[in-house]
Formats: sequence, C-alpha cells, structure tokens
Amino acid sequence: MPRLPFFLLLFTGLLHSAAGQATLPGVDFTAQETVVDFETRNTIARGNARLAYRGVVLLADEITYHSPTHHAVARGNIRIQQGERLMLADEVHYHLREETFAITNLRVGEGSVYLAADQATGGPAAITLTDATVSYNRPGRFAPTLKAASLVYHEDGTITTTRARVGIGLFQPLPLPSFIQKLDQPVFSNLSGNIGYRSSLGAYLSAGLQIPIRPGLQLGAEAGIYSERGLMAGPTGSYSFGDPTRGAEGSLNSGYIRDLGDRLTDILGNPVPKGRGFIQWEHRQRLANRLTLHGQLNYWSDSEIVRDFRFREFASVQTPDTWLEATHAGRNHVLSLFSRFQPNRYHQVQQRLPELRFDLLPMDLGLGLHQRAQASAAVLRED
Repeated sequence: MPRLPFFLLLFTGLLHSAAGQATLPGVDFTAQETVVDFETRNTIARGNARLAYRGVVLLADEITYHSPTHHAVARGNIRIQQGERLMLADEVHYHLREETFAITNLRVGEGSVYLAADQATGGPAAITLTDATVSYNRPGRFAPTLKAASLVYHEDGTITTTRARVGIGLFQPLPLPSFIQKLDQPVFSNLSGNIGYRSSLGAYLSAGLQIPIRPGLQLGAEAGIYSERGLMAGPTGSYSFGDPTRGAEGSLNSGYIRDLGDRLTDILGNPVPKGRGFIQWEHRQRLANRLTLHGQLNYWSDSEIVRDFRFREFASVQTPDTWLEATHAGRNHVLSLFSRFQPNRYHQVQQRLPELRFDLLPMDLGLGLHQRAQASAAVLRED
C-alpha cells in the first residue's frame, strides 16, 4: 500500500483540525459540499446546508460559519425550525453562543395566522419584528390585518406591539397605541352588525367592534347611521381578570346622538332633547372566597332613548336600574350591603343609601323546629 506524501498528510490533518474547531459542542453542521477557508477561518457549506443547535435547525442553500465567533450566515431558500414553529427568510445571521439571530424578510406561519416583517432580531424567548404585518386566516384583500412599527413575538405565542393599526387587507384605519394578545385569538372580537328599516328611524346600518388591548381587556366602539335621525356612536368594552377565586369581569356599552328627527315627548310629557345618549355598565367581582361585589349602571338621557334605538333591549328592560351590592356568604348566613341610586329623573325609584341586611338561613333544630332570622337597616329616599 503506497504511503501518502508528508505534505498531504499534514494538509489532511489541518483540514480535520479546522473542521473540528468550526462548531461548538452539540452542533450538527452538514451539507453536500463543504469548503474551509483557512485565512478567514470560515467554513462554507453549500447544497442542502443544515445547521442544528439546541432545538434550532437552520436550513439554506449556503451557510457560512465563522469558527472564532461562532457566527453563521445563511442565504438562499432559508428555513428556520424552532419546535413546531417554521420561519422563512432571505438572510439570517445566527450567533450560536448567544443563541440570537438577525433575520431579513421574515415570514412565519402560526396556525391560521401569518406574520411578515422586513427585519427581525431575537432569540428563543422572544423575536422583535420591525415593520411587521399580521394577517389572520390567510393574507388577502379581505383578511383582518394588523400592522405595527414594532412587534414582539414571545415564545408562548403572545404578541405585543407599539404604533399599531388594524383593519382589513391593505386598509388599516384604526390606531392601537398598545396591543397584547395571544396569537391564536382573533384580532377582532365581539364583531356585530345590523341593517334594516323602521318608520321612526328610516333606513339604518349599525356595526360594533372590539379589539383586544391586552389579555382580558377589549375596547372598541359601536356606531349606527339612521336616515331620519343622524349618527349615533359611543365606546364599548369588556374586561376580565383574575381567576375564579379572586377576579372580576364586566362590560360597557354607550351611545350618543344629535337627534335630528321627530323626537316627540318622554313619559312625563316633556319634549325629548336633541342631545341624547345612554351608558350601560355591568360589573361582577369576587373579592375573596366568600365576598363578592356586583353592580350595574344604567344612565339614559331620556326615557325613550333605548326604546327608539335599542328596541330589542328595551323589550326586556323598560325601567333602568342602577345599584351596587357587596355580599358575604357565611356557612349559614348572608351579610349584604346594598345601595340603589337614581341617575335618571323620569322614573320613580326608591333609593337605598345604603341598606345593611343580615339573613340567617333556615336551619333544622330537630323535633320539627326550624329557625331563621332577618334584620336590616336602611336609609331610603323616594323622589
């Protein structure tokens, strides 16, 4: 068997040494063709190049790896696999030791949501996208879309944005100062609409929309245009926070209109004013294991505002009620503090300012005897 010349043995040893120093321990770096540049200490992999390290797999036409800094640059048909997440890009700079990367022209698919950005930087915990676009369902002219100057995509699927706008397709008219939401949740929640005709209102078209601002908080607005009356609009919202043992939830609806139609009179026979509006707020909260707080506010500018513009709601609530109650439920008793207020002057309501009530629940004493008790003290006012 012929022996290799000494210089060939030396060259082969240097080649293996350079290849061994090219990667960190635990890195899998393969390709159809590998070239080592001893002057720059770069290892250039071409043809189905693959670099895998700590759960991140980088696939590209070409990957250049600089051994002293452990910095990889990928170009051409790039795919980044991180768990179940697949990212596409035009160019990637990957710092293996810090486990961070910089990406040009990023595209990400997460379930039915599609993300795209001009630039992206970050690591396994979070990715910051610059000039980002989020399309829900699939990109298209009628797809719900969010655009943001900066968007952070967290490992748990939550996104946070700054200077964002939402809309449909290429049209994003609604600004969002801040936005925090799970990516698998819809960007438009509580979307509603109604169209029809009534002799007192004319032809009408109404629509409502709420947008998640942060987990558990949705804010939006509802607006309706009536050919015989004008435009009614107002903010809406809903919220929930905490857990079943200590938390709260509630909702807000409102509307205001400069009524240009035939307003007639209220239930007291007084003329209905041009400026008309309403506020409806409900709140439910568990303060402790046995302590709860419930309340609602119903402000109507006149007795006919809900009947005229929310006739479906008026069928179930014709007299607005505003109250607040705190309740402590013991093992065999209930202690409550209840207040009823009257923000509307056209209905007669007995106000409680407040009422403290104690109820001893029925209890079997044996021998056919039962006991129960009730006591209350109230400040009442009837106008």
